[in-house]
Amino acid sequence: MIDADTGAALATIPLGGEVGNVVYDPVLDQMVVAVQGRNDLAVLDPVSFTVNQRIPTSGCDHPHGQALDATDQVMFVGCEANATMVTVDLAARSVIDHHGVGETPDVLAYDPDARRVYVGAESGWVSILAHDRGHLTLLGSAHLADGAHSLALDPTTHHSYIPVPKDHNGSPVLWEFEPT
Repeated sequence: MIDADTGAALATIPLGGEVGNVVYDPVLDQMVVAVQGRNDLAVLDPVSFTVNQRIPTSGCDHPHGQALDATDQVMFVGCEANATMVTVDLAARSVIDHHGVGETPDVLAYDPDARRVYVGAESGWVSILAHDRGHLTLLGSAHLADGAHSLALDPTTHHSYIPVPKDHNGSPVLWEFEPT
């Protein structure tokens, strides 16, 4: 754990495997960490520096990217090794939905007003899913470009932004998409 104000290391917490993304859950007042080697989510107390709970990510091989719907208390988790995204109900501590996505999902973003989950995969595929009480419906998926696996979302305009390492001229470019 690192103090965000000073940058000082506060504690080292053994998690038992390689770590994916970390998300702060303001409702739980806890950190949720994707632990790839254990195929679970570790719930950490940022005050006591302890693992309070582990949530198995059934059907998810190598959990990595995460996005949180704090209102519904569900975590969307990209599973690197089996091209899957699972939805984890944080209150019930269980996986409640599975969806196939592009190979090696990496970066996830959630738009709470539009209730959409965006999944950028290292294979260059981007998937968009509609969210309804923890369950997802695929709205679309496409290969955008090799190396296009990061994305950002503007929650005000609902536009998504995807950096592409090489366009048709071999130059890096930032693509902007408007939702339809």
